[in-house]
Amino acid sequence: MIQPHAIVTGASSGIGFAIAQTLLDNGWQVTGLSRSRPDIQHPDFTALSVDLMDSAQVRQCAEQFAQVDAFIHAAGKMASAPLGELNLSESEVLWHLHIHVAEIMANALVPKMTAGGRIVLIGSRTIARCCRPFTVCRNQVCHDRYGAQLGG
Repeated sequence: MIQPHAIVTGASSGIGFAIAQTLLDNGWQVTGLSRSRPDIQHPDFTALSVDLMDSAQVRQCAEQFAQVDAFIHAAGKMASAPLGELNLSESEVLWHLHIHVAEIMANALVPKMTAGGRIVLIGSRTIARCCRPFTVCRNQVCHDRYGAQLGG
């Protein structure tokens, strides 16, 4: 039987780390993408150091895979601010990390996906608790809308 292969961003900590561990425990081959090396010691785990803020590096990374069964985009960060106090530079970083990276990876990986392959975009629902009226919370909305466009 061929071992399924998943690519997981943000594999060095948090949700990405937990997803990578769970997939490995369930017999998957996992390639973890992150800036720092995840503390995962498993024969079916490969760590790749990738700066997701560098589009060329993300493209180059995505193009190297021959076949993939799942892409899980768990890398991310959260920011919120009341309208009138938004940091637009931070907004650009969030858009790049949550949406642009997903676009690059999905565009490169979908043609290489096996039948039944999956794209999973992870966004923390904790953001709902941090928002006040007239506050812009940019993480989850982006993931929800982009995931819907991908057919998720």
